[in-house]
Amino acid sequence: MDMKRTKMEIEIRAFIDDFSSIKEILSELGAKKVDETIIEDIWFCKDHIKSYEETKMNKVGSYGLRFRLQKDRKPQLCIKTILNENDHQVFGEFETEFENPKEMEKIFQILGFKKFCVVNKKRETYSYENMKINLEDIRGFNPCIEIEIIDHGNFEENKKKMHKIMDLLKIKEENRINTSITSLFMEKNSFK
Repeated sequence: MDMKRTKMEIEIRAFIDDFSSIKEILSELGAKKVDETIIEDIWFCKDHIKSYEETKMNKVGSYGLRFRLQKDRKPQLCIKTILNENDHQVFGEFETEFENPKEMEKIFQILGFKKFCVVNKKRETYSYENMKINLEDIRGFNPCIEIEIIDHGNFEENKKKMHKIMDLLKIKEENRINTSITSLFMEKNSFK
């Protein structure tokens, strides 16, 4: 994979107790609210897979495949791929819009994929410096924050910068998580 041509998404995440204190600090920092949306993420895996354990993305080149549906926006197809062994903070990401979710799902079925997990969430997105800060209220799960930077390098420098923002937002170390929130949701809710 050509790293120079791959969109790199660097993410850190944490569970939070409430959105109001986070929003207040974001406002004090000068962060701007840039979006609010309701998201339905539909995740797919190969037909032969029967358990969450088989869907885990830990090895370089392993990937997750999803459709993202949002009101008044075109559906998106996204593939997220692992770039470093067991690293859920830096992903290669490939996205494109498409027209018809039902037809796309049929295409995926013909290609040997099936739906295995659906994640519904309300997301508020803030912009601060070169970061996106997403506050996510996931149906049937814990409220959380995700800070992301799109970059082609400087991973460690960007991670330090994002952890500094977590500190400013007064997010406790024990609430920060190294894996993706979606993976934790899938562990409890997939294949149901």
